[in-house]
Parts: sequence; structure tokens; C-alpha cells
Amino acid sequence: MPGKSKKGGGLESSPMYKMKGSPMQRNFGEWFKTTKLGKDLKKLGTKMQDTAANVRHSTPKSRTATARKGFETASTKRSEASKKRSKQLQRFFIPKNKNK
Repeated sequence: MPGKSKKGGGLESSPMYKMKGSPMQRNFGEWFKTTKLGKDLKKLGTKMQDTAANVRHSTPKSRTATARKGFETASTKRSEASKKRSKQLQRFFIPKNKNK
């Protein structure tokens, strides 16, 4: 009978339906991988997988040290960003004296 496979009686599927997504969807996926957001998400996913793998082999002492280092790094970056923003605001709000 046409339309049935020889094995189990189910309908045959054409090669077109074996692909994942339409050609347009696949092209978008390839384009998305090359964008900055796509690359950043890929790095984030890799970092999360590495962290999850490291948790299995960590000790309470090493987890404490890692957490402390993370807070210190975040604090340093936040203070640097704050200084940079303050300089930007000073340039914007404090007019330069043209008579000097």
C-alpha cells in the first residue's frame, strides 16, 4: 500500500520532514551564533557547565574561597565603574571656564 513503510505500518516520511526546522530557521540559527549576544550566551553556558562540574569536586573550604573571590572581584569592578561614571558626569555637568 502506498504511503506505508515496510516495517511497522506507519506512514513514510519524506526527507524534508527529517530536517530540524525549516531552512529559514536554520539560517537564523547560524546567523545568531555569529552575533555578540550569541557568542556571549555560548561563553556563559560554557562557564556555567564548568562551574557545575567543579562543584562536584569542591570542598566547603574551596567553595568559600571561590565565593569570597567572586565578591571581591565584583566589588572592585563596581568601584571602578563608579569612578568612571563620576568622571563622565563631572565632564557633563561642570562647564569648562572658557576665559582661562
